[in-house]
Amino acid sequence: MSLSSLLLRGPMRLALLLLLALVACGDDSNPPPDGEVTLRLEVEPAIVVAEDGANGAALATAWIDDVRGGPIAVRVDRWWLSSGRAAEVDAEGVIRSTGRAGGTVRVFAELQLADGRTARGEGLFRVEVKRNVLVSPGAAPALVRVLDETPVNDDPIVGPQILAPLDGALMPSDVAAPEVHWDATAPGDTVRVRVLGDGVEVRGHLVHEGPGFPDAWTIDAASWALVTESVTAPGLRPPPDVDASPGAVRIVVERFDRGAGVGVRGAPRDFSVAGGALHGALAYWEVQTDPATSHLARLDLREGTVETLGVPSRDCSGCHAVSADGARVAATLDLETSAFFAMDGTNEVALDRLYDAFAFAPDGARVLASYREDPGTWPADDSRLALLDGTGATIAATGLPTEVAASPVFSPSGDRVAWVRGGSDHPDGTDAATAIVVQSFSSDTFGDPQVLHEGSALDDAPEAGVTDARPSFGPAGELLAFAHGNASGSRSDTTSAIYVARTSDGTVRRLERGMGPEGSTAAFWPVFLPVQTTELRGRRLQWLVFYSRAPHGNDRVGTRAHTPRQLWMMAIDPDAFDEGDPSHAPFRITGQSARHHAMAAQWIAGACSEDTCTTSAECCAGTCVEGACVAPECTAVGTECLGVGCCGDAVCDPQTALCTPEVR
Repeated sequence: MSLSSLLLRGPMRLALLLLLALVACGDDSNPPPDGEVTLRLEVEPAIVVAEDGANGAALATAWIDDVRGGPIAVRVDRWWLSSGRAAEVDAEGVIRSTGRAGGTVRVFAELQLADGRTARGEGLFRVEVKRNVLVSPGAAPALVRVLDETPVNDDPIVGPQILAPLDGALMPSDVAAPEVHWDATAPGDTVRVRVLGDGVEVRGHLVHEGPGFPDAWTIDAASWALVTESVTAPGLRPPPDVDASPGAVRIVVERFDRGAGVGVRGAPRDFSVAGGALHGALAYWEVQTDPATSHLARLDLREGTVETLGVPSRDCSGCHAVSADGARVAATLDLETSAFFAMDGTNEVALDRLYDAFAFAPDGARVLASYREDPGTWPADDSRLALLDGTGATIAATGLPTEVAASPVFSPSGDRVAWVRGGSDHPDGTDAATAIVVQSFSSDTFGDPQVLHEGSALDDAPEAGVTDARPSFGPAGELLAFAHGNASGSRSDTTSAIYVARTSDGTVRRLERGMGPEGSTAAFWPVFLPVQTTELRGRRLQWLVFYSRAPHGNDRVGTRAHTPRQLWMMAIDPDAFDEGDPSHAPFRITGQSARHHAMAAQWIAGACSEDTCTTSAECCAGTCVEGACVAPECTAVGTECLGVGCCGDAVCDPQTALCTPEVR
């Protein structure tokens, strides 16, 4: 009989607990020696397995050495775990997996001794969670067992080649699951996609049933929640002295030929999930070519869903900006007029001229906008800047640039602006020699303009050209991203790359990794999100959205055959700037159409949840348990810091993200 079966049988479980109680009652005759008292903890079995809803169990036992040196079992006053995501423990030391996450768990026990001292102990056990998903309609339940019994050979040449996500990509914890793409399989083949993290394995089963088979799988929401819950919880990781990569996820794709009796496994693909969450959405410009139309759309980053932003009686809208609170939009409409309106399309306020670009101040009280004196001329004439109030009225500002100026942007604190000297913000862009200029801003007064970067300084870069475009301040203001290439638009013959400059001295880094291996001259319009996340050991991450013509995935449901402009996101480590390229490999944002162009992303602020949730990344504090954010009154020693204070004198260790005893 297995231990988990024993734990579920009341009489036998009671007998075991009574035995432990009787042993513990003998403690008073054998008091522990003076000095520090340590409990030795054991968990049996040491690996708890939960598969497809069948959650495993184990028993934790505490031992203490008596004066004769022999260990005796004791009943402790309190048990607790480093994380409640993967398992729960009751007052008797019975551990049950939750099925919500897997990983390495620390178990703690505490016992108050008769002489006033406290005995504590710590142990380890693992929770391994497995989930099988029948993705194709023709994938019968028996297929899981059949494939488990079929041998699989490793062959990185013949095996399926993974085309998406990109190797080394880094994603925040609250974005929708990535699409997994691989190269073509044949009718009758069975494909098993394995998504693995520390303590978790999800296996998707697909059957190639003929034309229309996508050779792709967007990991379902429940499976993705299981993976992210497992790899992002500090309390589910091995001890700090064990070499383990936080957030690591591996994808393996296996193909089983019909009747072959053996499978073949291709090379794995590794990426990571960061512990930080973004809590927001993107407003972007979606352009369709057949029929030719465009509109503003809202992409929910967590859900991976898209909805059209309502702009009444308009066939085309774009060149937009969103206020910091996400309540208002400024946009050009049908390339004829410009307006402010609420996010739902109501309360439209027509502006006095056609504007090509907008930038809201952080408080929403001011808007910088670029315009052309005669927008109907071709070639397009140069752009100028205007300062507007919240109603769209023009403000006479001191020091406002009167020269050729385009693409304005405010810093996160609102005390600086950046813009592009030279060229035009016409939708087709400009190929003029331009420069990035920064000015201070306060009380409608602009300071002296300072050139941060000249486009001509990169004329020998791989993308060539002398045009800097689309500046964007990072969330802390110390970095500024911009595009550089042979033009600021994104026609088929335009080349462009993404750079980041340090605002204190103008030092520039090319974001080679962040553009992806096929996108280093096809990346446009960078936009820093105003969100900075903090990872283990205090590492900061900043997140940059851009659009790219780089191919994504395969040519059936991906973009490899026609490469429309698509939205991607990269992580940037600002503290790695001095070491070189501070970016990580990007990921294509799930939810956008692979057949339409997606451009010019703008941030829509969201909020963390105090109550309902799907994953813990949605919660302001605590862990997501049965759809609700649950936070303890205080965080126990050895437990992950959940946004609430540590119990007693314990403090949150920034190196491990666990509460530790205060060092005095």
